[in-house]
Amino acid sequence: MEGRAAMHHTTKSDLEVEVNTAGASIDAHLLIDVFSRHARRWVEGIAATPTSEWERPTRCAEWSFRDLVHHLVTVTERAARILDPRTGPDDRTFGEIDPRITPDEWIRADGVVGPRRLLERYEEAVGDLARSVGALARSGTEFDVHTPIGLRPWPMLVLHGLWDSWVHQRDAGWCFSNDDTGVVHELRLAAAYALFLTGTTAASYGYNLSLTIDTDQAGGRWHVRVGPDVTAAVESIARRPTEPAELVARCASAELVDSLSGRGAPLEDLLDGNASAAAPLKLVGLYFNGRL
Repeated sequence: MEGRAAMHHTTKSDLEVEVNTAGASIDAHLLIDVFSRHARRWVEGIAATPTSEWERPTRCAEWSFRDLVHHLVTVTERAARILDPRTGPDDRTFGEIDPRITPDEWIRADGVVGPRRLLERYEEAVGDLARSVGALARSGTEFDVHTPIGLRPWPMLVLHGLWDSWVHQRDAGWCFSNDDTGVVHELRLAAAYALFLTGTTAASYGYNLSLTIDTDQAGGRWHVRVGPDVTAAVESIARRPTEPAELVARCASAELVDSLSGRGAPLEDLLDGNASAAAPLKLVGLYFNGRL
């Protein structure tokens, strides 16, 4: 697909999405709607968490539950500022980022913040982000911003944030039923972005590959193509062709996204077929675990 990613693949009833170097094939209004509903799950969970549990450990080894929430706050506030239509082009950046170090530095620089204030700031930041994205979408404004994976069309920053938040929600130990359409939408967007992120990393190491992975009803069929350009796509099971996929998941699709993102079991343990063909997709996990 050339140029800006096509926008006609996505519907509210059965979300399908393609992500490539030019952007993502999802309407910005729908993207921020999915993000906002996802954030609402965080708000409800945070509000229901007793103060005594804020220091509990999480799947994110070096962060407590408080740290996870604080991370969401600091990154969402920055994203809202970057995408504010009033922000000048030179200020549309996070600055120099090492994803393994910088987020923790932002938390520590912010000092100790109480649970109630963190929740207030998170709700404010999500509201600011939704208003900014809505304004940009209504005006049809297009521009590129500096994201953790380089200069991309601005909706990619929202997509990156959704993937990051989705992974951390599972780090907190929260999993939601795929009977909820909103949960499925979040999963598919997180999967598409995780595939694109791992594909982009593989491309930077000179890999070339083209794979199709069949997952469950919620995850659908995944495609990833890595070469001079990178494309990742998630489509519904109803659209699957008769040709079999090269790889078939032997686990829930959410567990595959975890593995692509450096969590859970190794990728090759979760796939049937020639799992070694997917080895380049392990690079992001190796990076975040300090092995790359």
